[in-house]
Amino acid sequence: MRQRLRAAVVIGRRQLMEALLDPGPWIALVAGLLLGHLVVASFLAAVDSSGFEPTLSPFLGLVARAASSAFGEAFAAVLFAEGPLLLAVLAATAPVLGWLAISSVFRFGLEKADGAMELLAVGPVDGAAICLASVLRDAVLAAGAIVAVFLFLLVEAVVGNLALGPTFLVALPALLLAAVAVSTLGILCSTLTGNAASGLGLFGGIAMVFLLDLAGSAVVSTSALRSAASVVSLVVQWFSPFAWLARALGAISGAANSPLLPALVLQVALAGALLGVSFAVIGRRGVRG
Repeated sequence: MRQRLRAAVVIGRRQLMEALLDPGPWIALVAGLLLGHLVVASFLAAVDSSGFEPTLSPFLGLVARAASSAFGEAFAAVLFAEGPLLLAVLAATAPVLGWLAISSVFRFGLEKADGAMELLAVGPVDGAAICLASVLRDAVLAAGAIVAVFLFLLVEAVVGNLALGPTFLVALPALLLAAVAVSTLGILCSTLTGNAASGLGLFGGIAMVFLLDLAGSAVVSTSALRSAASVVSLVVQWFSPFAWLARALGAISGAANSPLLPALVLQVALAGALLGVSFAVIGRRGVRG
């Protein structure tokens, strides 16, 4: 196990260097920071003598109307309860984390399909070490992006005289854990399929199901009907990194009944379980496309 971990670190370090030389993550980071700045600037423009009024900003007015229509007015109120920083950090990290997930699935599937992974799997390097290396790479890149977003929004908060609320602060580690869980989900999709295109298709389909389930849960939790969730939705939420992220944010803001620590621990457990299944699948199927 120690040799496998050492091999994963070596491979992950090389993949990290390749990613840093790629313009993709830098473009995604710049796009995310611009989105974060847009959220903060729009919030400041929407504050007058009577307080915060989203309709004063065309951008935040559109966001507030969309959130109210999709998830209910209570969700929109929670979104801006501590100012713009929670929405800003989610908007700023979304492009980077989205690029990480897509690029990881595509690269893993491409290397398996063209035989590069088979050439690498010699000695202590096996399929499990390659999977672990991909997750380590994504975790380091996600952590770096989240730190950059935090520092950027910290400057924005100082300039705009904004307070860093508890939901914003807990969103940072919660986003990192969610990014790792999404990465392990992408690796699992790549091990289950034979090429990059099919891996991306499977990953995109599963992610869409998780996001739609999260949207449906938000509607149920904020509507007056409060109808019981279906059995399918309850099962899906156990395997959804987005659902555990929402529970963590809801717990710290007081919008959820579940405590924070179990949501974070179960997010880690989900990532470990998905990675373990990936180990088993690639161990049985091998590293050939």
